[in-house]
Amino acid sequence: MESSKSFPTDLVKSITYGWLQDVELQAPYYLLQTPPFDRSKRPVTDIPTLLCDPRYAKIKTSLWSSLSEEMKRAIRKEMEDIFFEITAQSIRNQYWYISWQYIDSATWVDRNLDFSPEAILDFFNKEFMVYFEEKPSSHTSYGKFGRYLYRAWLEIYNGRPSFQRGGFLAKPMKFGKNRVQGLDDLSEYHRRLSARLATEMDSRLQFKMCQFAPEEVAHCRPLLSPKIQTFRQHGYLIRPLFRALYMVIDNQTIVSDDMSRLVRCKNEDYFDWRQRRWVHEISQYSVLLVRTGDEETLSELISFLPLFDAGLAVDVNRSDYQDDIEPTVVRVRLDTAIQFIWDLLEKERKASKEVRQVQKRLVREQNEFCQLWVYRLISKVKEFGLDWEEASWIATRRAMAKINDEAFDDDQVEPEWKMVDRWRM
Repeated sequence: MESSKSFPTDLVKSITYGWLQDVELQAPYYLLQTPPFDRSKRPVTDIPTLLCDPRYAKIKTSLWSSLSEEMKRAIRKEMEDIFFEITAQSIRNQYWYISWQYIDSATWVDRNLDFSPEAILDFFNKEFMVYFEEKPSSHTSYGKFGRYLYRAWLEIYNGRPSFQRGGFLAKPMKFGKNRVQGLDDLSEYHRRLSARLATEMDSRLQFKMCQFAPEEVAHCRPLLSPKIQTFRQHGYLIRPLFRALYMVIDNQTIVSDDMSRLVRCKNEDYFDWRQRRWVHEISQYSVLLVRTGDEETLSELISFLPLFDAGLAVDVNRSDYQDDIEPTVVRVRLDTAIQFIWDLLEKERKASKEVRQVQKRLVREQNEFCQLWVYRLISKVKEFGLDWEEASWIATRRAMAKINDEAFDDDQVEPEWKMVDRWRM
C-alpha cells in the first residue's frame, strides 16, 4: 500500500475539519452509531401521547427474553425503520441540506471554476445540478423547492436513500448577471464543470480531523481514512446523469393563476390539508430539463420525445432556445421532471454493472450501520427493559399496533421528513 510520504505535499489537497464539521461530514454515522442514551435510572415516561394511540402507550411491556420470536422480529423491523427516520430527520438539519432553505446560500456559477476542496466535495454524489436564474418567479419559494426535493428523494428510495458522503438529488447554483447568461452559455459552463470534476476525482485528498475531537468519535470513521487517497477512493463520485442533464429554475417556474388548488376536505385537519396543498402546489412548479450533449457514458441517449408524446411537456417559451427535431430542452412540471430523472437512473442501474456495484456498496454500508445501531439498542433493552429507551419504547408499541392492522403514532403512517412547511425538525 502506498504511503502518504510518496506524494509531494503540494500535490495533495487538504481538508481540515473541526469537531462539528467532522460530525456533519460523517452523518449519519456519528448521529446513529453513537450508543443509545443511558436511561438506566429512569424509564421513558415523558414521551407526549398527544400524537399516538393512548391504548398502546399505556401498555406495560414484557421482558425481551419472554417475547415470542415473531414479536422480536416485528420490534427489530420497527427499530430499523426508526433508524432511517432518525437519519432523515437529522441529516436535513446538516449544513449541506439546510443550505437549500435560502436562495442566498446557493453559490454563483464561477466561469473560472475556482473551487476549494471543500466546495468540490459538494458536487459529488449528486444526481444532477439545479441552476437558479438570477430573477426567478416572485411566487417561487426556494425553501419549499428544497424541502420538496428532500421529500421526493426519500420517497423514491422508500425512505432509505444514499445519505453517505453528502449524497442528495441535486446541487444548487445561481446564474445570470455578468457570469453566465442563457441556456447555451449555461450548457457550456456545465460541460466544463463536469470535465473539471472528472479530473478532480483522481486528485489526491487528505482529511485532517480536529485533534481535539473526543476519542469516542474514532468508532464512526470507517469512511474517512486519514490516508492520502483520491476523491474517488474516498467515495466521492460523479453520478451517472450529472454530466448529461441539468435542471433550470427560471422566472416562469410558476404561474399562480394556472395552478390547480386543493380544496380542504370536510373535517380534515388544517395542518394535514396545508401539507397536502403545499406538496400539490410545489409539484406543479414548471422547470426546464436541459441535455448537455455529454452522454457518452450513458447506456443510451436521452430523449425528451416521450414527454411530448405523453402530453407532459409545455412550451419552453424562451428567446434563447428554439426547438429542434430532437429537442434538447423541455419544460415540465417538477414532479414529472423528478420521475423522468428517476426512470433514467433506473435504466442506468440496469444497464451498468459499475453503477449497480456502487449502489450495492452504499446499501450494504447503510445496513451495516443500521444493524449495529439496532444491536446496541437491543443490548440495552435486554439489560434494562423495552421501556428504558425512547426508540425501543416506540418500536415496541408500533409493532403491537401493526399486528392489529393499526398505527401507534403519526410518524408510523406519515414520517416527519415528508413535511414541506418547515426545514428544521
